[in-house]
Amino acid sequence: MSMPDQWTEIAWVAISDEDGNQYQFGTITDTIDVSWGARDIESIATVSAGRVTKFIPEEITEINLEIFPVGISSAGTTPNGIHGWFMGLSPTDTEGIVTFTRKKFRVTVLWTTATGITDAAGAIGSGDSLRVSFWNCYLTNATMDFTDDLLKASCTFKCPAYDRAGSGLIKAEEADDAILATLGAYAGAAPS
Repeated sequence: MSMPDQWTEIAWVAISDEDGNQYQFGTITDTIDVSWGARDIESIATVSAGRVTKFIPEEITEINLEIFPVGISSAGTTPNGIHGWFMGLSPTDTEGIVTFTRKKFRVTVLWTTATGITDAAGAIGSGDSLRVSFWNCYLTNATMDFTDDLLKASCTFKCPAYDRAGSGLIKAEEADDAILATLGAYAGAAPS
């Protein structure tokens, strides 16, 4: 089997916080925007009329999602969802006042031809799949709106390309009728 000509319509999204909680969302593919951080260069003139290339550090990657639902539940808890995370609330809080707390998240986006998907970050046993995960993201913007006649969340996560030790924080996986391994629990570390 070969990969589809294009990925369309829907994607599965898993958002994990650094406390090990993971929540599943659905999204329409045309509401996912990933702005990869630019890896720019500059050219500096030398006294011999030559040029030397100077590398500019890679910029922040920005992930914009429009996701459903806003209120979510996992393992018997009923957290506030995206707006609660943005306010700095604990995942199990049902009310609260905004705090200064900022948590790290792993955002995983999966497109697949496999059926029966319940976990975008879990193992995919067969089918064609494309999964991109962004580790150590921060939620920098969240809005709730009713423009499609149902409550949804639009949010922006920002992810540096590398951690302090220089380990990569963005993982891309592709499987052509093959298995994708689980990403495992997230606790604020870099992917392996």
